[in-house]
Amino acid sequence: SKSREIICTKRLGENIVGRVSQMDYYNNGQLQYIFNSTTHVFMLDRAGNDAASYPLRLSHDATAGLTLIKSGHSYRYFVPCNNVAVYGYEANGKPLSGWSPKGGMGMISRSLQVINTKKGDALLAFNDNGKLMLLGSKGDMKWSVDNLPLISQDFSVVEMGDDFLVMSAAGNQVIEISSDGNDKIKPLVDSAGSFVAIATSDTGYQYFFSGLHDVRSYDGNGEFKNAVSLKSDIINGINITDIAGEKYLLVKDASAGKILVYDLSLKAVAEYPVTSTDLF
Repeated sequence: SKSREIICTKRLGENIVGRVSQMDYYNNGQLQYIFNSTTHVFMLDRAGNDAASYPLRLSHDATAGLTLIKSGHSYRYFVPCNNVAVYGYEANGKPLSGWSPKGGMGMISRSLQVINTKKGDALLAFNDNGKLMLLGSKGDMKWSVDNLPLISQDFSVVEMGDDFLVMSAAGNQVIEISSDGNDKIKPLVDSAGSFVAIATSDTGYQYFFSGLHDVRSYDGNGEFKNAVSLKSDIINGINITDIAGEKYLLVKDASAGKILVYDLSLKAVAEYPVTSTDLF
């Protein structure tokens, strides 16, 4: 609860893969939690009871956590599996209408990412051979880009007006992929660990990346914006979040056991101790 009291516990007998997502399955304001293990998808209510017809036995072992999408009052989710296919499901666990298991995508070991576009939702899938694919809502392949570095961070989706860019950083390079799949490589002044980008206008963006002991910021033209030094030598993730209409940069400091909060000019705002920094 908000007061840190344990509301319920549930012994699953299986390890959770990926994230736990929150949903309103019955559209009545009562929340449920959906997630998967290697072999099952679970949905629990706040008392820890199985909801609807769950758990659902997967046809093949999952290789990553499910990705949940909400459209209006309905939900659907997607699970990559070890038969090199991605499966789509309705919220009730039935196969997603119009979506055949999308095969031939290679082994995918990370959850798919959602892109909310003006034309509808799309999905990013990145396989273990460095191939990035953009899928439409029915599983149609929009484009693919091969031979990308096997980066550790998620791709950063930058929404710019009616368009978007997909970005990441690996080593001394920033990778920029346009919405039509054209990729561009830009030099980076230092080797990037974690990376995130955000639009500053319909045509411009700002990006942040972590070095060994700092976090730096540049604009889309490669002009230096700001930097902040950290005592940590293990920064295992940065992210941008919206709080009350303001954007803030979150930095996971694994060695200090903290999440550090900065505004986008890299002015320190707050810090919070955490027991685990694997996920935000």
